[in-house]
Amino acid sequence: MNEQIKIDTRYETNRQKILDEAYRIVLHQGIDQLSMRSIATAVKSSPANLYEYFTSKDEIVFELHVKLLDDLANHLRTVETQLAPDEYLEQLGIAYLDFAQSHSALFKLYGHYNVEANTTTKMFPYRGEENGHHATPPTHPLFEILHNAIQRQFAVNEEWVGAARPTAYEKTMAFWALIHGYATLMWLAVRPDYSVTTWRRLFRQFFVAV
Repeated sequence: MNEQIKIDTRYETNRQKILDEAYRIVLHQGIDQLSMRSIATAVKSSPANLYEYFTSKDEIVFELHVKLLDDLANHLRTVETQLAPDEYLEQLGIAYLDFAQSHSALFKLYGHYNVEANTTTKMFPYRGEENGHHATPPTHPLFEILHNAIQRQFAVNEEWVGAARPTAYEKTMAFWALIHGYATLMWLAVRPDYSVTTWRRLFRQFFVAV
């Protein structure tokens, strides 16, 4: 029994070491420099040995992408939750942009090598939508943070009540799409018009009831 525990622990330790080195390669050299050979060199092993821990480079990229989302969720949790709903949501966006700027190389992982083709359900278990809708929102902690913030905003914006009112899920996905798209623009092109000030203006235009 103890021997099996040691084997399992050693396996997980080696697996994590591989992921850590892959993370460093992407962060410091870029996604294009990530290969089984470059990872093997970093961990002082052979490419063939890596296949004892991962089925392919795509699986490693997927695991790094999951780590990126987890780290981003943790960063958003540092935003003060006692802020007014609109201000809290705006500050979540600013925190998202801050994280994207400091992890710009890692943002290129999303969709790289078509990682999601066979792994989407691993990352996002699904559930039913509220209010009788059949949409199935992802339940990753990052989504939950944004979704909870949107629900708080709904509670204080009574003018959204009515047949045309979007669901919290729809509003959350629109917000996530806007902030992630803006973060992408910020690391693709360093320009003064892609700034936190501009983000505030966009946020207030699309997400704060006037």
